[in-house]
Amino acid sequence: MTCILIDRSTRLMRDAAALAAALPDLVEAHPEGVDTLAVMAGLGISTMRASAAMHELVFSRRCAFSVRDGYLQHIWLAGGVPPMTPAERRLFLALAAISARDRLTGEDLVEAAAEAAGVGRAAGSLVTRLALKGVLRRGADGWEITP
Repeated sequence: MTCILIDRSTRLMRDAAALAAALPDLVEAHPEGVDTLAVMAGLGISTMRASAAMHELVFSRRCAFSVRDGYLQHIWLAGGVPPMTPAERRLFLALAAISARDRLTGEDLVEAAAEAAGVGRAAGSLVTRLALKGVLRRGADGWEITP
């Protein structure tokens, strides 16, 4: 029994070390967030081992994480910016395209991008979250994309 526990904890530590080493590459390959499936594919391990390795990194505070309904959803580099949600990504891409094409800034840019991205009334909170992530900044004329 002791031998089985030692083998499992050793395997967990090996998986966690491999995940910590591979995390920068996984984050680059999966900008929407590294989930269990990405870890499984990246390390070639089972679902249970991938989940355990992710939890080990979270508990040892070697990565940042997001939780939904009590379940670990995504991990990313400690001190890094959380991944964008699909709505944030749509709004950001619309902001970038419209600001480059029409040279709009401020509230006109936000309104046009919100309409193009189909986010409606959620645009204000999405813009605030993008600003907190460092993607947008408040300029003299209003919101603009950080260079």
